[in-house]
Amino acid sequence: MIALALLFAALAPDDGLADQIAHCGIARDQIAVRYEDGLQDETATIATPAAVLTGNQLNCLAGLAMSGRVFVFADPAAQKRFDPVIATADRKAATAEARQWLADDGVLDRLPVYDPARQTLAEFGVSLESLCGLPAGAALRATGKFLILAPPADPEPSEAELARFQCVISASIAANTAGLYSVGFLGNGQEKAEGSR
Repeated sequence: MIALALLFAALAPDDGLADQIAHCGIARDQIAVRYEDGLQDETATIATPAAVLTGNQLNCLAGLAMSGRVFVFADPAAQKRFDPVIATADRKAATAEARQWLADDGVLDRLPVYDPARQTLAEFGVSLESLCGLPAGAALRATGKFLILAPPADPEPSEAELARFQCVISASIAANTAGLYSVGFLGNGQEKAEGSR
């Protein structure tokens, strides 16, 4: 990942999308760029077949996608190979961001570890809420292998309450390094619908 960061640091900000994709080792004749009015940016279609793409090229392209560049593969098999690469890059970036937030908040060193042999997911959720200064059940619900994050009950939460909920979100993401559960979000509309039953 450090190599990707160095690669993108070396790209001039004026480099077009085709140049950036070519820096990943994709032949220019395999890149079709167009301007999308809706995005107000360039998008590209990469014609390189899945069988020709290397792991390094896919990782480099994932770095481009993580920086906000938009492209698709003409070959569905290439897209199928790329999807888990970008998912892994996205998960790593989200985990790093969550861990940084917890470190800045001074609670990273107390982040609990989920051990399904010793506790239920609901019990683990309570430990995350406790870490962040929330009472049990204030932010998390366990359902199967999902931790569902509910929004604050107050429609206009204080900055302190928002920070506690951000802590729970960050802790839920940062603690899931083994992928033992999924994190989901319950929207305000769903919360109101459930409360009115």
